[in-house]
Amino acid sequence: MGLHLYSVHHRVHGLDAVERVTPAVAGLAQRCVHSTLPIRGALTLATCNRVELLLDVDQSVDDPLHYAALDAFVESQLTHHERPFQPNAEHCTTLTQLREHGLMNPRTRETDHAAAVHTLTRIPVDAKPHRLADAVTHIFEVAAGLDSMVVGEREISGQLRRALAVAGQEETASTLIHRVVDAALRTSRKIAHLTGLASAGRSVVGVGLDVVERYLPPLRECRVLLIGTGSYAGASVAGLHARGCMDIHVYSTSGRAARFAAGHDLSAVPTDGLLQALTQADLVVSCRGVGAPVLRVADVREVLKRREGRRLYLLDLALVRDVEAGVGQLPGVKLIDLKAVRDAVPNVGVDQVSRAIDLVHQGTADLARELDQRRLDPAIVAVRSLVEATVEDEIERLPATATIARDAVIHALRRLAARMAHIPTARAHDAAGAGRAEEYVAALHEVFGIDAPLGEHHLAARPSARRRQLHDAHIPEAGRCPATGMVLADLGKEKHE
Repeated sequence: MGLHLYSVHHRVHGLDAVERVTPAVAGLAQRCVHSTLPIRGALTLATCNRVELLLDVDQSVDDPLHYAALDAFVESQLTHHERPFQPNAEHCTTLTQLREHGLMNPRTRETDHAAAVHTLTRIPVDAKPHRLADAVTHIFEVAAGLDSMVVGEREISGQLRRALAVAGQEETASTLIHRVVDAALRTSRKIAHLTGLASAGRSVVGVGLDVVERYLPPLRECRVLLIGTGSYAGASVAGLHARGCMDIHVYSTSGRAARFAAGHDLSAVPTDGLLQALTQADLVVSCRGVGAPVLRVADVREVLKRREGRRLYLLDLALVRDVEAGVGQLPGVKLIDLKAVRDAVPNVGVDQVSRAIDLVHQGTADLARELDQRRLDPAIVAVRSLVEATVEDEIERLPATATIARDAVIHALRRLAARMAHIPTARAHDAAGAGRAEEYVAALHEVFGIDAPLGEHHLAARPSARRRQLHDAHIPEAGRCPATGMVLADLGKEKHE
């Protein structure tokens, strides 16, 4: 078994790639766990600048899942919403050929052939794979904000927590995924507490608002125009409210402004009212990031004429600029973009980041130990079940009277002790007869904490084969305890009426 994580991130793939796969997120985890591949759990984390897919895969030793097969499947799922593949002579690839090249699992059904060929004949997304321990480290770094645009931003931990809740509701989060994400969130909280990475303003929105506050009156006295209704828009509203700003108007080219405004107690700007809203605003916060500028040089130049000398402040938080190149060069405009935000990130120093990385390493090591310990859960349950079943059986042998004579209790306890000691005793003599006495004593110490010395080896000088013959001659009757001389059947002969 193991974790695999596929990441499409704006810093590696660009916003276009993130936007390309975002429509595939709906139902992605469910499609993964219901596929023919041995995927036991799945979680998707989608934000405005990343899509992460975390998979818990059962990697059987007898029937291993090749990484190439998993990669091909993920690629097909990330683009499944795009136009259906139409096979033709040019794209004629057989399932046998795919298997021979290691691109499909041998268990793949014929009905999955089209999806596989579809993946191979499209421009790939090339989601970055993280395998096993690397996947765990990556999700820890994501939760801690170490993989964010502004290192240490806290929004991502909340988004990851919500993603886990959704996976739980959809019943796609396996026990392993729950444990890994919970551990990552615990480490994230520890980093926030022990380092300066989670200090006030440590987010793209927070840092951006800190920058514009240097040029404006207190934000509680300002009129703000918000352009966009995505996740950054919600964070922007929260940041503005935290600074006392309540005069906020929202504009959207998608027609969602009215709904967003109603949900956040704002005022919606009509679709034809952008220029008027720009004229009246003290600050414009734009966070659409859909790949096409909404504020163009000609429009802003017209707005500046209407503002009668009032300076226009623009905070562009979009990954792909919402503000057309050249607007920031216009007289009367102060533009703060993502580059300016990154340059203004409070310098917490290399020591702070190094401390956070150390805490991630500590957290992943703690998780590894916890998961290793969990491997023995079935064995512990089996031991407890054996003890409980044996005790219950002895209880059934006790008389049904209100009181039990002392001798009867002593006899029952001794019989219980003999039953519990029978199998370990028999296994001890079997181990000695097989020349594994030292291994047995070591196991006894591990299981029961008993430090028992080995007895004197009387036949040490004899040849091993002869010694084994002598041991074999003295092996007791199968199933009979050498210490008590009883077999299990003997323990049930006496019953107190």
